[in-house]
Amino acid sequence: MKKNNYIVIALAVLVGAFLLFLWYYLGFNRIDNPLDLVISILWWVVDALVVAGILHFEKKRQEQIRTIYVSPAALFNSERGLVAVPDAADRVDVMESILQNLDYDFSNEDMPEQDDFEYIYVVQTKKYEKVDSKKDDEKDATAEQAAENDQEQPEWEGKVIRIDRENGNEETEFKSIDELAALLAA
Repeated sequence: MKKNNYIVIALAVLVGAFLLFLWYYLGFNRIDNPLDLVISILWWVVDALVVAGILHFEKKRQEQIRTIYVSPAALFNSERGLVAVPDAADRVDVMESILQNLDYDFSNEDMPEQDDFEYIYVVQTKKYEKVDSKKDDEKDATAEQAAENDQEQPEWEGKVIRIDRENGNEETEFKSIDELAALLAA
């Protein structure tokens, strides 16, 4: 999440705490009016909904930023821009590099014109988690275990949309980097 989201969440919680303090300080808790309790509960429900909404929209925004458009010779990502990939076999490695280096900031590159960049696939990543290399654990591990750790792949899930401007697009889900590579090779 970005700093702006944390600020909004913190302000909502602080306002809620301040209103709760005022409720006790002004003596509303001693009045036999159930409306005070209802208003307080509603305020905390609104706070919870604001936090849940921010988290939901941030997740959707990050999914949108992780979308990569694939052409035969290049990739496009809204944060990184146009990235040349001369060898089609390197596409998945370059895509992985793009996803690992995303900042999820609010800068956007403009999509190139269709004449300059005609994409044939759209890769929408729902979930991408880097593999954390554990340097301390590898010191004690055998050479075989260290080689296995180096070969671990990131957790990568999403869908590939094959663009067919004449017959309609075709969506296919993938749950691993190998499945993605197979879909892009087809």
